[in-house]
Amino acid sequence: MGFPAQLPDELITEFGQIVWMAINLEDVTYFICHAVKPRELFDDTPIGTRINQAEADLGELPECESRQRAMTWLERAKEALEARNAVVHSTHVVSIEGGSEEAGPGSEGQCEWLIHFPRRRDKPAIHTPLTVDALREVRTLLESAIEGWQEAGVEAYQLSRQARGVERR
Repeated sequence: MGFPAQLPDELITEFGQIVWMAINLEDVTYFICHAVKPRELFDDTPIGTRINQAEADLGELPECESRQRAMTWLERAKEALEARNAVVHSTHVVSIEGGSEEAGPGSEGQCEWLIHFPRRRDKPAIHTPLTVDALREVRTLLESAIEGWQEAGVEAYQLSRQARGVERR
Protein backbone atom coordinates (compact mmCIF):
# COMPACT_ATOMS: atom_id res chain seq x y z
CA MET A 1 0.00 0.00 0.00
CA GLY A 2 2.26 2.84 1.19
CA PHE A 3 1.84 6.52 0.54
CA PRO A 4 0.21 7.73 -2.65
CA ALA A 5 2.71 9.08 -5.14
CA GLN A 6 0.36 11.99 -5.81
CA LEU A 7 -2.89 13.23 -4.42
CA PRO A 8 -5.80 14.02 -6.72
CA ASP A 9 -5.79 17.56 -8.10
CA GLU A 10 -8.96 18.43 -6.14
CA LEU A 11 -7.18 17.70 -2.84
CA ILE A 12 -4.06 19.60 -3.89
CA THR A 13 -6.24 22.59 -4.80
CA GLU A 14 -7.92 22.57 -1.38
CA PHE A 15 -4.56 22.27 0.41
CA GLY A 16 -3.26 25.22 -1.61
CA GLN A 17 -6.34 27.31 -0.81
CA ILE A 18 -6.02 26.48 2.91
CA VAL A 19 -2.38 27.58 2.93
CA TRP A 20 -3.13 30.76 0.94
CA MET A 21 -6.06 31.77 3.17
CA ALA A 22 -4.03 30.99 6.31
CA ILE A 23 -1.16 33.19 5.11
CA ASN A 24 -3.58 36.06 4.60
CA LEU A 25 -5.45 35.51 7.87
CA GLU A 26 -2.26 35.25 9.89
CA ASP A 27 -0.94 38.44 8.29
CA VAL A 28 -3.98 40.55 9.18
CA THR A 29 -4.22 38.92 12.62
CA TYR A 30 -0.70 40.11 13.48
CA PHE A 31 -1.78 43.58 12.31
CA ILE A 32 -4.85 43.57 14.57
CA CYS A 33 -2.88 42.29 17.56
CA HIS A 34 -0.37 45.09 16.97
CA ALA A 35 -3.25 47.59 16.77
CA VAL A 36 -4.51 46.45 20.18
CA LYS A 37 -1.11 46.96 21.79
CA PRO A 38 2.00 47.79 19.80
CA ARG A 39 4.68 45.16 20.25
CA GLU A 40 7.51 44.05 18.02
CA LEU A 41 5.73 43.73 14.67
CA PHE A 42 8.12 41.42 12.85
CA ASP A 43 9.42 38.85 15.29
CA ASP A 44 9.05 35.10 15.67
CA THR A 45 6.28 35.11 18.29
CA PRO A 46 3.69 32.49 17.28
CA ILE A 47 0.34 33.91 16.18
CA GLY A 48 -1.52 31.99 18.90
CA THR A 49 0.60 33.74 21.55
CA ARG A 50 -0.04 37.12 19.91
CA ILE A 51 -3.80 36.48 19.89
CA ASN A 52 -3.74 35.48 23.56
CA GLN A 53 -1.80 38.67 24.41
CA ALA A 54 -4.23 40.83 22.43
CA GLU A 55 -7.25 39.18 24.09
CA ALA A 56 -5.70 39.80 27.52
CA ASP A 57 -4.96 43.43 26.57
CA LEU A 58 -8.54 43.94 25.34
CA GLY A 59 -9.81 42.36 28.56
CA GLU A 60 -8.20 45.22 30.50
CA LEU A 61 -10.15 47.84 28.52
CA PRO A 62 -13.62 49.08 29.48
CA GLU A 63 -16.50 46.93 28.22
CA CYS A 64 -18.01 48.27 24.99
CA GLU A 65 -19.30 47.03 21.64
CA SER A 66 -16.02 47.76 19.86
CA ARG A 67 -14.05 45.74 22.38
CA GLN A 68 -16.50 42.83 22.06
CA ARG A 69 -16.32 42.92 18.26
CA ALA A 70 -12.51 42.85 18.36
CA MET A 71 -12.54 39.98 20.87
CA THR A 72 -15.01 38.03 18.73
CA TRP A 73 -12.93 38.59 15.61
CA LEU A 74 -9.75 37.41 17.37
CA GLU A 75 -11.52 34.31 18.69
CA ARG A 76 -12.75 33.42 15.17
CA ALA A 77 -9.22 33.92 13.82
CA LYS A 78 -7.81 31.67 16.55
CA GLU A 79 -10.31 28.90 15.79
CA ALA A 80 -9.62 29.10 12.06
CA LEU A 81 -5.85 29.04 12.53
CA GLU A 82 -6.16 26.04 14.86
CA ALA A 83 -8.16 24.28 12.12
CA ARG A 84 -5.36 25.17 9.69
CA ASN A 85 -2.83 23.65 12.10
CA ALA A 86 -4.91 20.48 12.26
CA VAL A 87 -4.40 20.07 8.51
CA VAL A 88 -0.99 21.57 7.79
CA HIS A 89 0.80 20.14 10.85
CA SER A 90 -0.78 16.70 10.70
CA THR A 91 0.27 13.13 10.16
CA HIS A 92 -1.15 11.12 7.27
CA VAL A 93 -2.81 7.87 8.38
CA VAL A 94 -4.32 5.13 6.23
CA SER A 95 -6.76 2.67 7.74
CA ILE A 96 -8.52 -0.24 6.17
CA GLU A 97 -12.18 -0.58 7.02
CA GLY A 98 -15.07 -2.55 5.62
CA GLY A 99 -16.40 -0.21 2.95
CA SER A 100 -16.58 3.00 4.99
CA GLU A 101 -18.69 5.75 3.44
CA GLU A 102 -15.95 8.27 4.23
CA ALA A 103 -13.29 6.48 2.22
CA GLY A 104 -10.68 8.93 1.08
CA PRO A 105 -8.52 8.72 -2.00
CA GLY A 106 -7.62 5.14 -2.84
CA SER A 107 -9.46 1.86 -2.99
CA GLU A 108 -12.87 1.07 -1.55
CA GLY A 109 -12.72 0.52 2.19
CA GLN A 110 -9.51 2.51 2.55
CA CYS A 111 -9.83 5.60 4.72
CA GLU A 112 -7.20 8.28 4.78
CA TRP A 113 -6.99 10.75 7.62
CA LEU A 114 -4.94 13.68 8.74
CA ILE A 115 -4.29 13.42 12.46
CA HIS A 116 -2.97 16.41 14.37
CA PHE A 117 -1.55 16.14 17.87
CA PRO A 118 -1.70 19.63 19.43
CA ARG A 119 1.33 20.88 21.37
CA ARG A 120 -0.81 21.22 24.46
CA ARG A 121 -1.05 17.72 25.85
CA ASP A 122 -4.42 18.45 27.47
CA LYS A 123 -6.05 18.85 24.04
CA PRO A 124 -7.20 15.75 22.14
CA ALA A 125 -5.88 14.72 18.74
CA ILE A 126 -7.86 16.09 15.80
CA HIS A 127 -8.87 13.69 13.03
CA THR A 128 -9.67 15.21 9.62
CA PRO A 129 -10.78 12.91 6.80
CA LEU A 130 -8.57 13.34 3.76
CA THR A 131 -11.47 14.36 1.53
CA VAL A 132 -12.25 17.42 -0.55
CA ASP A 133 -15.32 18.16 1.59
CA ALA A 134 -13.37 18.05 4.87
CA LEU A 135 -10.61 20.28 3.51
CA ARG A 136 -13.18 22.65 2.01
CA GLU A 137 -14.69 23.08 5.50
CA VAL A 138 -11.32 24.23 6.82
CA ARG A 139 -10.86 26.61 3.88
CA THR A 140 -14.35 28.04 4.42
CA LEU A 141 -13.61 28.57 8.11
CA LEU A 142 -10.46 30.52 7.19
CA GLU A 143 -12.34 32.58 4.61
CA SER A 144 -15.08 33.41 7.12
CA ALA A 145 -12.61 34.36 9.84
CA ILE A 146 -10.86 36.97 7.70
CA GLU A 147 -14.13 38.83 7.03
CA GLY A 148 -14.37 42.13 8.88
CA TRP A 149 -10.68 42.39 9.66
CA GLN A 150 -10.46 46.04 8.57
CA GLU A 151 -13.25 47.13 10.92
CA ALA A 152 -11.87 45.02 13.77
CA GLY A 153 -8.41 46.51 13.24
CA VAL A 154 -9.61 50.11 13.17
CA GLU A 155 -11.79 49.65 16.26
CA ALA A 156 -8.99 47.86 18.14
CA TYR A 157 -6.57 50.66 17.25
CA GLN A 158 -8.99 53.37 18.37
CA LEU A 159 -9.72 51.58 21.65
CA SER A 160 -6.02 51.12 22.30
CA ARG A 161 -5.27 54.78 21.67
CA GLN A 162 -8.11 55.88 23.95
CA ALA A 163 -6.89 53.58 26.73
CA ARG A 164 -3.36 54.97 26.42
CA GLY A 165 -4.68 58.54 26.38
CA VAL A 166 -3.39 59.29 22.88
CA GLU A 167 -5.19 62.20 21.26
CA ARG A 168 -6.58 62.00 17.73
CA ARG A 169 -4.73 64.05 15.16
